[in-house]
Amino acid sequence: MWGVDYHRPRPEMLRYVYFGTNNLENAITFYDAALAPLDMQRCVTEDPEWDRVAAGWGVYEDAGARELRFWVGKTFRPKLHLRS
Repeated sequence: MWGVDYHRPRPEMLRYVYFGTNNLENAITFYDAALAPLDMQRCVTEDPEWDRVAAGWGVYEDAGARELRFWVGKTFRPKLHLRS
């Protein structure tokens, strides 16, 4: 039969999404509640340096090339201040 085999694993378009925040603690509280109905549990990477600046929800397998589906963390760049 011709067509799409929906049982075969397909490549993913995105491995993860990262949103920056200036208040990680409040963001964790918000996303814990917002993502719980989607059965997305918070995960830790077991990298203390990373876990200190970011949190993730979903699936994480470092060696298996899978990632968390959703990240939130401190911004990578300081705020840009424009002067007129």
